[in-house]
Amino acid sequence: MVNHTYDDYIIRPEVMFIKAVERKGKEHTIVVEEKRTFELTMKPLDLIKKSCIAYGATYNGRRGASKHWLATDKKLPINIDHFEGTYLFPLASHIAKGNLWISLFKIESFSKLDSKHTSILFTNGQRFSFPITERSLKNQHGKASRLNIELKQQVHNSYRWDYRKEV
Repeated sequence: MVNHTYDDYIIRPEVMFIKAVERKGKEHTIVVEEKRTFELTMKPLDLIKKSCIAYGATYNGRRGASKHWLATDKKLPINIDHFEGTYLFPLASHIAKGNLWISLFKIESFSKLDSKHTSILFTNGQRFSFPITERSLKNQHGKASRLNIELKQQVHNSYRWDYRKEV
């Protein structure tokens, strides 16, 4: 249940998912966090772009890194905040109207409801139904997980490199 509408917000680690809604011909965003739900007077993609900047990188830079590490440009997950490890993945193209973005590490499990819907159990015990097949959700979840692993390995490998051996 949406209790408040805000004009300004940055994606936080508590976000479980964000989804687009239409209000008087304009696209707004419903933000579902672990303990609260509210509406923003901005599009989901604008919220993601603003949040990427707040955490030190552009959306295009984050998207480019995802494209590089996953070798695809379709439905790319975005590492919003590399300090907290906040990854969101879309259920459709990033430019699709009415898109949903789900937080990778807030998912406890998911299961098929019918041929076009999947239920997600989140880490706080809440369950929601989403308009996506179980197979597509597995693919999107897998992409986001692979991106997380690739980026962590890059950081780990950079720390292991011994600068003293370079000539």
